[in-house]
Amino acid sequence: MKIQNKKTADSHYNMGNLYCKTGDYNEALIKYKKALEIYTKVLGLDHPHTADSHNNIGSVHFRNDEIDEALIHYKKALDIRLKVLAPNHPDIANSCHNIGTVYYEKGDYDGALIQHKKALDIRLKVYGPDHPKTADSYYNIGIAYDEKSDYEEALMEYKKALENYNKVLGPDHPNTIYCQESINVIEVIQSSSIPTSE
Repeated sequence: MKIQNKKTADSHYNMGNLYCKTGDYNEALIKYKKALEIYTKVLGLDHPHTADSHNNIGSVHFRNDEIDEALIHYKKALDIRLKVLAPNHPDIANSCHNIGTVYYEKGDYDGALIQHKKALDIRLKVYGPDHPKTADSYYNIGIAYDEKSDYEEALMEYKKALENYNKVLGPDHPNTIYCQESINVIEVIQSSSIPTSE
């Protein structure tokens, strides 16, 4: 019976993924919540599948601009993952990334920096410096510093991200282009703030 119930939960979870891919987030949320309910009963509160369900529920709420609800589920996913996964597991980095993104949207740039730096630390250990997810973390740290008007720190992080994006994605990838544009904007700001001699 336990195996059958897990299969039912898996089915709801997979349907949630399909609804997400088609953009039907309301149906996705229904399916993820049903999966979470069954996983919790069958596998317990502290299980990777339970954490994954919380994470995906959080992602749907985030897409629907319900960022407080998203944060609740992202934090639950992280709490579970910290209990049941290895300290440097990629899913823990992904949870930190998601929480950091919510903090950024809420205007809590210091909170965002803390989470994105945690994600970066894990991603450097797991993936190394030349990986898109590592570059994403550098970029996210950069935009948080950018919002704090700490342009020196932002520029340093953007340049690390840009070097990585160029290596692994190429110069024509949107991430590479956005990163270069962010660097250009800061350089314009810095150049305009330099006092000119008369």
